Formats: sequence, structure tokens, C-alpha cells
Amino acid sequence: MMQLLAIGTAVAALGFGCVWVLSVRKHDYGFLDIAWSLSIAVLAPIYALLGSGNPARKLAFTAIGVAWSLRLGLYILVRVWRQHPKEDQRYRTLREKWRGPAAFYCSSNCRH
Repeated sequence: MMQLLAIGTAVAALGFGCVWVLSVRKHDYGFLDIAWSLSIAVLAPIYALLGSGNPARKLAFTAIGVAWSLRLGLYILVRVWRQHPKEDQRYRTLREKWRGPAAFYCSSNCRH
């Protein structure tokens, strides 16, 4: 069980790290929303293949999880892509309220 958790954590950390770098370069943190929603489509099959349990149930739950994840992730992808390079107002508001190193970086270097 701990091995599955470690594998899922490593896959998620690698994926989210790559998307974070892309978000910083593109000055659009909406890409992180896409990664969060699509992460289930990546992790569910991994857990189904490596985990124990009834194969029919694993297949059913994986199919439902992947379908939900793809539906939401692709919807968000289209929304973010249509707005890009303009970033979602929520992220700009958060940077204005949370004045830290990341807010300073982005307020001086981000395109608005």
C-alpha cells in the first residue's frame, strides 16, 4: 500500500512540477487547474494496474474516474486556452492579496 502511495506521489509531483514550470514561463497559472483535473486520468489506471482487488470493480472505477477527469480537464483546457495569454482573474487576485516571493516575481515580470 505504501509503495502505491509513493508511486502516485512521485508521478503527481513530477507532473505538477512540469506544469508549474510551464505556468511560470507562460505567466498563466490556469494550466495548474488543468493538471489537477487531469491527474485522476493518469493516476487511476496506475492504481488499478498495480493495486489489488476485484478486476471488474477496478476497471469500472478506473473508467468512471478517467471519464470524469477527461471531461473536466478538457473543459478547463479549452477555457484556459481561449483566455491565454490573459490569466484568470482569480490568480491575479491571489497574488495581490498574498504578497510573498512568488507575488513579487509575478507582479514585476508577468504580462497582465
